[in-house]
Amino acid sequence: MGSPPVPPTACALDFGDGSPPRTWPRGCPAQLAVRHVYERPGLYRAVLWATDAGGGEDLAAVELRVD
Repeated sequence: MGSPPVPPTACALDFGDGSPPRTWPRGCPAQLAVRHVYERPGLYRAVLWATDAGGGEDLAAVELRVD
């Protein structure tokens, strides 16, 4: 049995369109509810990064098509 997961202490969401990322420097909410407007049509890659107190990092990404 491995050690239990360490909860994220900070996270950031990059929308992939050059706008500033949304950050949560004091811990990630259990559920994210974020609104963002893409100004131009195109294919974007949104990335959520999470960091834990031990220095571990992880990310999740999704590609979005905006018409």
